[in-house]
Amino acid sequence: MATSDPEPAVRTSAFSCLITHPDNDYCDIYKVGIIDSSYSVAGFALYGYLQCNVEGKQSVVDTFIKETTFSITSTLADYFISANVPGQMTWFKERLQRYTKYEQWYFVKFFGMYLAGLTKEEQVSGIPDLANLAQNNENYYIRLAAYQSLQLFEDNEGVPEFLKSIKDAEKDLRVLQYME
Repeated sequence: MATSDPEPAVRTSAFSCLITHPDNDYCDIYKVGIIDSSYSVAGFALYGYLQCNVEGKQSVVDTFIKETTFSITSTLADYFISANVPGQMTWFKERLQRYTKYEQWYFVKFFGMYLAGLTKEEQVSGIPDLANLAQNNENYYIRLAAYQSLQLFEDNEGVPEFLKSIKDAEKDLRVLQYME
């Protein structure tokens, strides 16, 4: 069903179910699914495949690394975070700037989690991106997500000052109630 049903929604649901199976013994099926014509199906299949204990994951990641479709990039972001894949700062920043609204909201959170897995020295180059979004994004929920992500780095030099400055400048009561 995951690879042969004519309806993409059914194939997506089938992969969604397979991913939850505790043995996750479906790597060959996932590999077929990642080339599906539906991005939704391919995203779920890619997620399953990247959970497998198989050789060659990097070549599969390389196949999708330039993809901009959210169902694929969110899967890659999750993989980079959970597998602690180094060297993806630029990739995250590019997607963070590319997306808007709800997709950007997710990527702000992904970016914060990715930064949290890096050394303090590496975090330094991502913190200003979060601070900029927290202070300047037009969408209140993105400002809030960036602020909350920035709070993960309160122990880093300069971050408490960023947080205070952002809070002092914020005018939206919906955001301020969460900053207390």
